[in-house]
Amino acid sequence: MQDRYADIKNHFRDADGVTVREGRGAQGIKADSVMFAMFFKGDLLLRLPVARVTELVDHGDGRPYDPGTGPMSDRVVVPYDKQSLWIALAEESQAYVSRRNT
Repeated sequence: MQDRYADIKNHFRDADGVTVREGRGAQGIKADSVMFAMFFKGDLLLRLPVARVTELVDHGDGRPYDPGTGPMSDRVVVPYDKQSLWIALAEESQAYVSRRNT
């Protein structure tokens, strides 16, 4: 079985201050201690500024993330068919969470 996330995992695997979490529990990519990209039902869940989330949703490159309690304004699900955007958007997400935590 092919790993849908292999390219993004490999891209971030050796980055300074970044941890790729696999296996049990929450799977995704952390910058320091903050998860900025999660592997979510075959798609990619990212944390980005509200305006960027809105832009991606409006452009059709993502959809709002709703964990069941209402949409989270700073989260966007980027579907597998937009995988070509994953690395660039994940880099944006990493920069966003890093700025927020300094």
